Amino acid sequence: VTQALVNGNYIYEVIASAYPTPTFSLTTAPAGMDIDETTGVISWTPTSTGEYNVSVVAKNATGSSVQHFTIMVGALPVVTSTAVTEAGINSAYAYNIDATGYPTPIYILESAPLGMTINETTGEISWTPDMIGDYDVTVQIENLVGFTLHSFQITVSYRVFLPIIVR
Repeated sequence: VTQALVNGNYIYEVIASAYPTPTFSLTTAPAGMDIDETTGVISWTPTSTGEYNVSVVAKNATGSSVQHFTIMVGALPVVTSTAVTEAGINSAYAYNIDATGYPTPIYILESAPLGMTINETTGEISWTPDMIGDYDVTVQIENLVGFTLHSFQITVSYRVFLPIIVR
C-alpha cells in the first residue's frame, strides 16, 4: 500500500513465508509508524503530506529479507481564496483560485458562462462579460487523492467609474 491520506489510518500487512516463522521490524520509517513484530501489520496515522520511505525486515534463524517502498501521503484540495463575485460589462474579469492539496491540484471549469477560461495549472479565471446578469460558475479542483467543487455566482452590471486625480 503506497498511498495514504493526512490524518487517515494507514494499515499494511507484510506477508513473509519461511520456516521458522519470521519476526518483523522497521529499519526505516516515518515518525509514529509501528509494526507488530509477530503479525507484520504496519499501522500509522500520517500528520503531514509528502513522500515517506519505509524499509521492513522479515527475519528468522536462517536469515532475513528486506522490503523497501515509498508511501505518498496526500491531501484533498481545499480552496483558500474568496471568489470575485462582481464584474463590469465589457470589462476584463479575473479571479485566481488558490487551493492547497498534495499532490498539487489542477483546475477544471465544470460550468461557466460562454467565453470564460481557466488556466488548469494556476487556477486563473479570465472572462470579459458582454451582458449584465448573474452567472453561476463551478470549478472542479482535483489531484490524485480526489476533488473539491468551488461554486460561486458572478453579478455583471454597469460600472460607473469616478474620476481620479492622479497629480
